[in-house]
Amino acid sequence: MKIDYEELFKKNYAGYAFDEPGYGYAKKYLKTKEGKKDLKRDKKSSKKLQKQLVNDGFDSSETWSLDTTIAKFVYPRIKHLRKIVHGYPHELSEKKWDKILKKMEYSFMMLQDEIDDYEETYPRIEKGLQLFAKYFVHLWD
Repeated sequence: MKIDYEELFKKNYAGYAFDEPGYGYAKKYLKTKEGKKDLKRDKKSSKKLQKQLVNDGFDSSETWSLDTTIAKFVYPRIKHLRKIVHGYPHELSEKKWDKILKKMEYSFMMLQDEIDDYEETYPRIEKGLQLFAKYFVHLWD
């Protein structure tokens, strides 16, 4: 099986496909002289990560900050679920379920990035994560 490393490079969690600042290397940056140097320096490490991605379905860069990796996976799905929800746990009203999903959504949104005011936001994040654990089996549509 021939591996298309360039395609894997784009999908790598290390961020080679992202164009938004703060979310890894930007494609535009990689075309600059400095970007090419960074890419060359990272290529050996990235080949290892790409091999892990092929073999395991993920690479070790995803475990460097597993909380962020999980938050980036969960956040858009919780957000989508809130928009399309057709059901909710029997002990709750639709309105209460929406409030719970909002709290979960907020937590995972905040956990994707570095938090500036951790002391102020942590209680809300913690509450959303507790609700996520409590209602995990109800996250369906």
